[in-house]
Amino acid sequence: MEPFQAKILPVEYKVDKELLNLLSEASQRYGEYKSLFDNLNFDSSFFLDSALLNESYKSTQIEGTQISQDEMYYLKYLKPTDDSREIQNLKRTIEFAYQQVIQGKKIDMYLVNQMHKILLDSVRGNDRQPGQIRSTQNWIAPRGVGIEGAIFVPPVP
Repeated sequence: MEPFQAKILPVEYKVDKELLNLLSEASQRYGEYKSLFDNLNFDSSFFLDSALLNESYKSTQIEGTQISQDEMYYLKYLKPTDDSREIQNLKRTIEFAYQQVIQGKKIDMYLVNQMHKILLDSVRGNDRQPGQIRSTQNWIAPRGVGIEGAIFVPPVP
């Protein structure tokens, strides 16, 4: 008997006995996982908090934060710095936006401006009109290089 040959996808592959066995085993493992997960007293907030902190940490690294990944989990116990505040602000911003969306609020410029205000609370840039759309052109370039040598120039305000 010739194995079934799928041609629906752009990549052709053969569904043979080995693939069916692997799919069956994966399906069984997924069922076991779901069963365990459904029966555990798992507080997902700890996992989500950790994932959110990690994402905040990675996002603020773009701005040059100097906190280690280990320190990130102890932020609330360490002496506050601009770097630790930036990570905590990003986490608070995401939590705020999530709550707003859950409550049925629209994602609009008002929400984005509120998020921006939380993000810049008591950190670098808090003197640059937090909660307002920028009115000057910015760009990304090596330090000391003007817009003419920029690597990236976003759209005008």
